Order: sequence, then structure tokens, then C-alpha cells
Amino acid sequence: MTLLLDQPARVSWVEMGQMLTQSSGSKLVPDSRHKDFESVRIALRFIMETMNKGSQPSAQIHTDGATLYQADIEKMYAAIK
Repeated sequence: MTLLLDQPARVSWVEMGQMLTQSSGSKLVPDSRHKDFESVRIALRFIMETMNKGSQPSAQIHTDGATLYQADIEKMYAAIK
């Protein structure tokens, strides 16, 4: 696990709430975002400590060899906390 924690990572997530148009009856559309990090360890801290709580469930961490989803993220964060 230590090796994985030290790999560069990209976090992707969805922010809900961007307006499709400004007219009445407008729909909310997902706003897909991503951010690059020096390591998985830093990415974990970003998701669990900085990210909007409403966006956390959609967060994924991508490395060259793995994709981590919410259950993995929570477990790994608890281990480094």
C-alpha cells in the first residue's frame, strides 16, 4: 500500500448544481472536474478534508495502474489519518 500512496494521482469528481440555462425551469447539470496531485496520499487528504461533502461520493482517484472508488478512499484515508 505504501507504494500506491506515493504514486502521482488524478482525482475526478462531479459537482452538481451548474445551471444549464438561466430561464425558469432550468435543469441542473453535472459539472465534471479533475485535479492532479503529487501522490495518492495528498489526493486522499484533498477528498476527505477539503472537498465539498456533497461531491465526495462521486470522487475517484486514478493512478497509472488503479482506480480507487469511495469505499477504497475511505479505508485508505482511515489508515493514514
